[in-house]
Amino acid sequence: MRGCCWGATAALADLPGLARAVVAEALVRLAEPSLTPALVNLLRAGDGELAELATRALGRTRARAAIDPLLACFDDDALAAHAWRALVALNESWPAEVREALSARVAPGVPLRPHVVRAWAEVVKDEALPVLQRALHEESNALRAAAADSAFLVPGQALSLVRSAMLDESPVVRRAAVRALARLPLGEAIDVLPRALADADTTVLALAARAAGELVCADVSPRLLELARHLDPGVIIAALQALSVLGALPDELLVATATHRDPEVLKQLFSLGADRPALVEQTGPFLTHPRWDVRVAAGRLLAVSGGEAERAMLRDATSRELDPVAREALERVLRDVRRA
Repeated sequence: MRGCCWGATAALADLPGLARAVVAEALVRLAEPSLTPALVNLLRAGDGELAELATRALGRTRARAAIDPLLACFDDDALAAHAWRALVALNESWPAEVREALSARVAPGVPLRPHVVRAWAEVVKDEALPVLQRALHEESNALRAAAADSAFLVPGQALSLVRSAMLDESPVVRRAAVRALARLPLGEAIDVLPRALADADTTVLALAARAAGELVCADVSPRLLELARHLDPGVIIAALQALSVLGALPDELLVATATHRDPEVLKQLFSLGADRPALVEQTGPFLTHPRWDVRVAAGRLLAVSGGEAERAMLRDATSRELDPVAREALERVLRDVRRA
């Protein structure tokens, strides 16, 4: 196997697309210490796709010799995210060595890079506070976002870091702060969550609504009900999902949302309300919706919550369905109904 991997690594650049992808994934899965020199050669071959492959594979080699090549990858924006994950994976085998290598990259006076900050936080956890505080005061949005993303890794100080990041002028940083917020204990997160749910940026709002669901924070249900009537489809979907998790999604809101024009909102509505008879009357017309996936979602709701009249309507719509993918999906729905 080892000789096979060496040969495949050397010839990888000459393979056609599909074969190259298959061999590449095999190399990532089978990476071992003896492959490290060959993977470093791939990394330096000048081919972006092969460099990404090599970076991912180096993290699975468990080889000390992979640390320095991965550290150099942090200077390449295309490889930095892969290098971060790979170096964190190597940390399981060589914790002291990885820590020492990264410490030189976060030393005072050395310019920080976003994925170096992320890797450092994952490697040293609560000792990362000084570096995260420093990154939160950098000019780069990406650096401040990296610090916010990693805040949850610093127990005892995470809330302070998240709160600071939520005041940032950049939506990119506030989005990262909300992602970290979702990973805090509810008792801490509740201190900042209402502010996140009042943010001016729609992406921050959507992330905050999802965080409310992940944290199972019933206290913010009234705000989620407001967001479920927002103008932005992404915010509506996130609010509906959170309310469903909290068991606070009323029938009247589902019925009102059925008038929405966005197909993604409609699909989410029919999914979350599949067991709500209150939606049956509003759902029938959507069996002729222009989007096939909306038609299927509507059909599934009618099958689950409707009576014989609605199932007859669904059978009729299925017989007239012209899209083969939609027709197959609707037929599957009908089969499931018959088996139930």
